[in-house]
Amino acid sequence: MANSRAAAVAVGAVQSAVPDVSRTAEVNRSEPIRIAPLDGLRGVAILLVLLHNSGTVSGALSSIGLKLWAALVAPGWVGVQLFFALSGFLITRILLESKGTDGYFRRFYMRRILRIFPLYYAALAIVFFVAPHVRGLEALAERYPRSALWYWSYLANWALPFGSLAPSLGHVWSLAVEEQFYIVWPAVVLVLRERSLAALCISMVLAALVVRVALFRIYEPITASSAAYNFTIARCDALAMGALVAVLARHPRAMAIALRWTYRVAVASALAIAAIFVMQRGFHPLEFPIVTVGQTVLAMLSGALVLLCLSPSARAATVCWQRAMSASWLRSVGKYSYAMYVVHLPLSRVLRPHVEGALASGGSMMRLGEHVAYAFVIIVLSYALALVSWHLIEQPFLNLRRLFTVPAEREAPALA
Repeated sequence: MANSRAAAVAVGAVQSAVPDVSRTAEVNRSEPIRIAPLDGLRGVAILLVLLHNSGTVSGALSSIGLKLWAALVAPGWVGVQLFFALSGFLITRILLESKGTDGYFRRFYMRRILRIFPLYYAALAIVFFVAPHVRGLEALAERYPRSALWYWSYLANWALPFGSLAPSLGHVWSLAVEEQFYIVWPAVVLVLRERSLAALCISMVLAALVVRVALFRIYEPITASSAAYNFTIARCDALAMGALVAVLARHPRAMAIALRWTYRVAVASALAIAAIFVMQRGFHPLEFPIVTVGQTVLAMLSGALVLLCLSPSARAATVCWQRAMSASWLRSVGKYSYAMYVVHLPLSRVLRPHVEGALASGGSMMRLGEHVAYAFVIIVLSYALALVSWHLIEQPFLNLRRLFTVPAEREAPALA
């Protein structure tokens, strides 16, 4: 009896952090309801990406330990797919809540601008205008001045497959993909009924796969791989999966049906990823099976993980998942994930040259420890810089979002 009571308390504690997104919300609130497990999932995504970009092994893989470390950090790029699914869900949820209200477009775009532009353009200013003139930041300086326009206009993802762009900004292609999604999606949500929107999301998942395969018919393999990885039309599947979850979450019956299939989809996706990993002896993002079918499977898995964060189920596995994603430290990492993402690669480009020699030479155990320590340092410093960014850059602009408040949710209409 005591164990049952304790389990019930644990379930209630987790579910209290997972609000029913189909219920009405308070009137004229300035921020959407936060869902704790989603913040934690965002934290997982940024940690995967940081491990991937900072954990690359320098020198020979001369021991089992180094090989295991390389195998651990190599698939971390999948964190970007998680970010896309989260963005698809959160943005679509916001748009559906405010659909049909006065100032629909103005409110959405102003809030996105205040959230994204200040830090992004501050980073560009440092790379293009400050770094070339500051000793110690030479590694950040842009050596291809003509590439500036691609970054300032959020179009870098379309240029990357065809030429060299700023090495210290090689990661912001994903921010360009999301920004292009933000430009188009509000109009799509406004004109489509929710049933049609759900159908479109499913079609986008299938279309993205077709586009990625078609790119290998159009370009040489190297260019095609990069295009399939960077082009918005080739990476819209995870965004669409997140958007689909947002639509389903507004309709209890549709949500209940989706939840029955969530575990099956998650397990099947994980097994498919494992099979590809074994077949390809790794999970390199630019290999044909991975950048084509692998991306589709990852999109489905990402959507399933987002759905599990919303599930009201008392199933033990669901409760454990939500409790893990609701950990305070993980939610804190998720809160500052945007700034961590923006600063981590420039930070690594400044620091890596100073430790490259040590990482590439010496005994295997020592090198393993140095690689782990370096990745840990990048994560910690990225978090510290993100805190500074939050207080000096992001928060002052975010405070202005109160001028563009989200209206009250209305009762979700029938899915028809």
